[in-house]
Amino acid sequence: LPEQVAPFCEAMAQLFSIIERHLYKDLARGEKLKDLKRNYQVKYSINARQFNSIYANLKGKISSRKECYQRQIKEIKSRIKGLEKKIKSLSKKLITTYPSCGINGAKSEKGYLKWLIHQKKRKLSTNLLRLEHLKKNQPSFIFGGKKLWLSQYNLEENGYNTHQQWLTDWQQTRSSQFTLIGSKDETSGNQNCQLSLDGILKIRVPKARENSLGKYYLIEGVKFPYGQGDVNYALAFNQALTFRFVKKEKGWYVFVSLELPSTP
Repeated sequence: LPEQVAPFCEAMAQLFSIIERHLYKDLARGEKLKDLKRNYQVKYSINARQFNSIYANLKGKISSRKECYQRQIKEIKSRIKGLEKKIKSLSKKLITTYPSCGINGAKSEKGYLKWLIHQKKRKLSTNLLRLEHLKKNQPSFIFGGKKLWLSQYNLEENGYNTHQQWLTDWQQTRSSQFTLIGSKDETSGNQNCQLSLDGILKIRVPKARENSLGKYYLIEGVKFPYGQGDVNYALAFNQALTFRFVKKEKGWYVFVSLELPSTP
């Protein structure tokens, strides 16, 4: 997207990310989504579809984190199984190994096997405790990423001169995207973000930002280098289009998701 739209995208992403983090906390406390939707529209001056967009984005992140968590458990179980098999194999070998003396201060073959079995048992114990911890607890979730969060404790190693530099990077990373979901029963397939055939993107600004951004924000010259024909087809037949704005190294990008027409 053009450089001049960056302040708008940053303001939208900041608002959506704040609401998303509060929504995550409230849902984790067991509050009902239906009640939260009604309260959040008033509290943060957003409409129902904007709330749905924030929730859909959050739901995707939570689902992805849970999948990673289950993969962690599966990998540790596989590691435990491998260690148990290895310990059993080494123990059998230990029984059949004849006692001998080490050469030049080195361990004997039997002594080395005992040491190796001991190390494998230590690793097994560590992995068993780790597995028990993962099964007992819910997956943790850090908006902005665990790696970046931990980098504040080793600033120089991670390229920061001061904690303020890290904090600025942290805040920008946590506010680097926002999504506006669409529906086929809405104008141009999206109530809050409508693309015209001549490449003008019209975005409905949340009431919380109308004073600084206006009621609507227009971005001209929006053309997709890949799939523009599918986008035009979706617009012509009023299909749902979901827009996702993401900040990368070179600036802000917009992605669109839609249902591709079936091919005979």
